[in-house]
Amino acid sequence: MTTFTTHTFPRTRIATLDVFGAGKRKQHVAALLEIDVTLGREKIRELGDRVSFTAWLIRVIGLTLKEHERIAAYLLGKRRLVIFRGHQRLPDR
Repeated sequence: MTTFTTHTFPRTRIATLDVFGAGKRKQHVAALLEIDVTLGREKIRELGDRVSFTAWLIRVIGLTLKEHERIAAYLLGKRRLVIFRGHQRLPDR
């Protein structure tokens, strides 16, 4: 079962959120990222054919989100942040 907590921002943060809102209406530039995955590929090679690179990458992203829950938080209005805790496992096929 997924649970969540909410945190309320102080009124002084509303101005910061308004600046973010104005930025959404501006033009954006796409960016390319270069990430060194040498260590990850070495770990995958140690495991053999049991793990694909995509599966490893998804696992790393999931573990990062679990450790830093605020990354996946949801902004509710201008003053509340909803942080989801826990997860629901999908049934095995």
